Amino acid sequence: MKHITEQLHILGQTICLTDREKSAMRHFLKAVVLQYPVAHATPAHHGWVSRAFVVALSVVLIVGGISYTAERSMPGQALYTIKTSINEKVRDYVPVSLEAEMNWELTKQERRLAELEVLAAEYGF
Repeated sequence: MKHITEQLHILGQTICLTDREKSAMRHFLKAVVLQYPVAHATPAHHGWVSRAFVVALSVVLIVGGISYTAERSMPGQALYTIKTSINEKVRDYVPVSLEAEMNWELTKQERRLAELEVLAAEYGF
């Protein structure tokens, strides 16, 4: 295989277009470009929209990632405050029924108990 690639490399260095062929190719390409012009670039006012979209999407992904990671944090860790002060407060507004609200409150209490059990085991209580 290496022998064939070396031969192709040598052959590629020896083959070249004549001036007449280059001129004909250039003329053909100009004709194609004139027949099928490239669409104009996006107007400047659309540029900021796409940049704003990218920035907004980045912010959403970063904040979402932090929020997702905070869900697994324990008391004393840096993201625990986000878990309790932001994530859980947002979820307080999500339940649409009294039963869903009660289930969420029960889930929060179960989380606190699980966190206490982990901490107690960690510190030998």
